[in-house]
Parts: sequence; C-alpha cells; structure tokens
Amino acid sequence: MLWEDILMFNWDCIIATAGRALSQGIDVLIDYVIEDELPKVRELASLYNASLYYIVLTATEDELDRRIRDRGDIDMIERAKFLKRKLDSLPDNAGHIYDNTDKPLEKMINEIELNDYKVL
Repeated sequence: MLWEDILMFNWDCIIATAGRALSQGIDVLIDYVIEDELPKVRELASLYNASLYYIVLTATEDELDRRIRDRGDIDMIERAKFLKRKLDSLPDNAGHIYDNTDKPLEKMINEIELNDYKVL
C-alpha cells in the first residue's frame, strides 16, 4: 500500500469517527498532522454546527530532530522536517502555529488562549 493510500484511509477513518461522535453531541479532538485536509475538517464541523479550533503544534527543526532521535524513529526525521516547512508555509496555518520548543505542558496550557485559534 502506498503512503498516500494509507493517509487517505486514515483520514476517512478520522472523519467518519469524528462525524459519529459529533452527531451524538460529543466533542472531538483530532490529534493528527493536517497537511491538506483542513477543508474536510472544516466541512465536518460546519455540517454539525460545531466550533472548530485549529492549533498546529510545532517546534524548531533541531528540537524535532532531538525528539525523534529520543523516540528511536530516526527514519522519520526528514519527513518531520519536510512537514514542518510545509505546515509553516501553508496560508491556512497563519495565526494557528504554536511553537512548543522548550515548553513544558503546564506552560503551554497557560499560554494557549483557545479562542485565538477558533476557525468556526
């Protein structure tokens, strides 16, 4: 199976599962890299009249490299750097990028103002 096919399958599953949850009034958090799928997510939120908050968590390339090495996923380093550059350059992501380099969870929780990331 090609990477693109796996990605499409994953998104079909994410959208279907999120749709089922939203249809029952359950809040949904998608913790997944959104490359070109934001229109699908936006459409889903609109269909269920749900609020949509969009935050792209990122870090410097050096920090991404360190984190991935620490996990032992060295094969993913170049892909992560490619994605970072892509996500940083996407117009839809302007104002939605949050750099969490050297930030513990508590600091991120205190810094992120959810309404600053509202899309719908």
